[in-house]
Amino acid sequence: MEMAGATLQDRGVAGHDSLYMLLIVSAYIEQNRFGEFCMALRLTKNNPVKTTADFGGKHGNTRSPENDGLVRELIWDIFAVSSYLGDIRRVWAGMLDVSGPQWLILMAIDHLDAGKGISVGTVSTKLHVKQTFIVAQTKMLEADGMVARRSSDRDARVVLLSLTEAARRRLAKIAPRRKEINDFIFSQPSARALKELADTMSSIRGRLEQASLMLNIRK
Repeated sequence: MEMAGATLQDRGVAGHDSLYMLLIVSAYIEQNRFGEFCMALRLTKNNPVKTTADFGGKHGNTRSPENDGLVRELIWDIFAVSSYLGDIRRVWAGMLDVSGPQWLILMAIDHLDAGKGISVGTVSTKLHVKQTFIVAQTKMLEADGMVARRSSDRDARVVLLSLTEAARRRLAKIAPRRKEINDFIFSQPSARALKELADTMSSIRGRLEQASLMLNIRK
């Protein structure tokens, strides 16, 4: 159902949030073995979040045999989405002459930085990778003139990251093509549906984090 009064800008904002959440879930899948991911998602099924955006919708219940099948299909759909996003990410990365992980780091900085820089720790948390990895990759990006690194005025131990003007210019060059692809991906759902998708992906991501911890504890 179309949301009354939804504008293309509304869809653009919701679509951006949805795409970003898909990128984060995709990154999570790539950082974990697929079998563990499936187990993690099954654990989320057995511990449903009681929100309208969770697996069980407004009923918040996923324990029926029918929903068990839906969850299994969801697992494969998310895995397929992750694969396709990886393909698309490699194309964007190639246009900037950076690696796939470096592209994700650039996107995270662009998304999280409100103008004063964003800490290495915040980026590593968002992408679910170790801070040492972010440090190593951003040093490479700094050498390539894509990322600026500086110490925080409040705490010299904290390194703040931001995109350089050169990086923003390069991103601007491919922005029309990215917008075309993103608009195609999210052309059908209404702004409301996209918002629900973003909320759902956020809920799944949170549950996956918890389930991953549960699995590690049980090893």
